[in-house]
Amino acid sequence: NAKNYFSIADIDGYTSRPKIKSMDEAKVLAVDNLSHVLALGLSKKDVYVQSRKEPEYYTLTLEISKKITENMFKAVYGHLDVGKLAANLMQYADILHPQLKSYEGSMPSITGIGLDQDPHAKLCRDIAKRLPYNFEVPSFLYFRHQGGLKEGAKMSSSDPDTAIFLDDALEDVEKKLKKAFSGGRDSLEEHRKLGGIPEKDRAYEILLFHHPKDKFIEKIYHDYKSGKLLSGEIKEICLEWLLEFLKKHQAK
Repeated sequence: NAKNYFSIADIDGYTSRPKIKSMDEAKVLAVDNLSHVLALGLSKKDVYVQSRKEPEYYTLTLEISKKITENMFKAVYGHLDVGKLAANLMQYADILHPQLKSYEGSMPSITGIGLDQDPHAKLCRDIAKRLPYNFEVPSFLYFRHQGGLKEGAKMSSSDPDTAIFLDDALEDVEKKLKKAFSGGRDSLEEHRKLGGIPEKDRAYEILLFHHPKDKFIEKIYHDYKSGKLLSGEIKEICLEWLLEFLKKHQAK
């Protein structure tokens, strides 16, 4: 029975991403991203847009700004970029504003973040203690990020071959997955003898992160690790499931 707050961060996107040249462009990107989130099952009532929030939200943002010194910001982020500073003030407000009296009031809260954002979380917790409200200090869940399709690469929107995007054409998905880094051995004989390395295999990682059946994933892991399954077969299993998922998602 928890209340969900999902931020469409159009102001954050505009102020912190140099490639976005206008607020109008930021809003278009925000709506495009939101369409995918709604198709995945989030309710519209749980969503808000930063640029359309009530005055209390912006008042809180300004109050937060009074609790951060230049040295604090530099210690966490390594610089004092004005756009980044503005974006981060709103991120703190995104995390804390549900505890304002005009929303839910003081309450426990959990925000999901990547592990690399731990310093950001610690600063937010520190700010919460020093604001003139009866806020509970927010809690955080740390997510492990899915790797990119290439060996050692992160997913990046600037390099389309590092990731499969939810709006990719299905033929492009197939091409990308076939080129994705695998955990297979150099030869069939070696693979049968030593087994594959699922921890390095990008097709397996996609299944691990997204396929809903844990027992199915466990069987694939053990079959691949033992050498019973080949890397090409893992890719075929992944591709069959992924294409079916994306067809339904894109229709939604």
